Amino acid sequence: MAVAAAAVARHVLPNGLAVLVRATPGSGSVAVVGVVRAGAVFDRDRPGLARLAGTALMHGTLRRSAQQLAEALDGLGATLAVAPGLEVTTITGRALPDDLGTWLALAAEVLMEPSFPADEVEKVRGQLVTAARVNAMDTRHAAERLFRRLAFPPGHPHSQPPDGDEAVLAALTPEDLRAFHRRYVTPNATALVIVGDVDPGRAADLAAMRFAAWP
Repeated sequence: MAVAAAAVARHVLPNGLAVLVRATPGSGSVAVVGVVRAGAVFDRDRPGLARLAGTALMHGTLRRSAQQLAEALDGLGATLAVAPGLEVTTITGRALPDDLGTWLALAAEVLMEPSFPADEVEKVRGQLVTAARVNAMDTRHAAERLFRRLAFPPGHPHSQPPDGDEAVLAALTPEDLRAFHRRYVTPNATALVIVGDVDPGRAADLAAMRFAAWP
């Protein structure tokens, strides 16, 4: 059965961030999905930049280390994950209704205040380089790369492999990731969807409290 449009409350913060809320009373939890227009199509001539920057978001903020961030989530019994894709980078999670404000605070740290510490960037880089090498030996990925080169002209965002190029991944620096983040991970390129056992007005207020200061 289709969800009526009236069942979804939509708010847009002054900085452009869109918040959509749908209440599902009795569900006992709240799920959140955030979508940021910061995918691999913005890599330009450095395939893998968006993937490395997006994956590294969960590896430390200006307030917490990666370990402290994980411990804070474990303490809530909540989840929070970031998945960089072709068009967008997605942040997803789930928490108890009473913990929504705390979860949003952690999500705001991840999106607004990543620190990109060098040691953590190296860990992520190693993982992505290994994945790129494995994909290079996979016939399906090889076929996709060839298709992209033939189907799209040079320089087109879709002509490059979204999982990245090993040489590019090896050369990227933490400052490259910070520059990408400053340019593309912005509130007016972000939508936040909240669904669960929560009052729509309260959920919108909590989101505004955590994200209104994002310039």
